[in-house]
Amino acid sequence: MNKESTIASGQLFFLIIKFEIGVDILSLPYQMHLSAKGGGWISVIIGGLLIQLIILMCWLLLVFPPLRFIKY
Repeated sequence: MNKESTIASGQLFFLIIKFEIGVDILSLPYQMHLSAKGGGWISVIIGGLLIQLIILMCWLLLVFPPLRFIKY
């Protein structure tokens, strides 16, 4: 087998961890619905918006490294 087409054990470990986290994130709204009986939808939306804000802030720091948040 070609050496380029194999993955290392560390890569396999992180791939499995990412799959586990992805499944948990996708099942979170359903689990919230079961426990809150339909009343937890607003917290899922607020959490999603906060994550989007954090991702935007991280992207701005990567694209414009010398600037501070106030200067954006």
